[in-house]
Amino acid sequence: AALGMSVASLRRHLGDDGVDGGLADALERMQQAQERLRKGHTIADIAEELGFSDGRSFARAFRQWNGVSPAEYREI
Repeated sequence: AALGMSVASLRRHLGDDGVDGGLADALERMQQAQERLRKGHTIADIAEELGFSDGRSFARAFRQWNGVSPAEYREI
């Protein structure tokens, strides 16, 4: 949303620029995580749904990508 395009469009643009699918997949997972947090899903459920080994791994990845913890993101 911050870039003004859908995940599909971003993935297409990244692919056109030679960015590997891993980065595009990670971006899509973070968008899904943000959406689930806004809907009130628990961190443990989000971690499991998105294939993280546990809630701590998810929270660490989320903070790296978003600059805030999942709990802080919910308050924004």
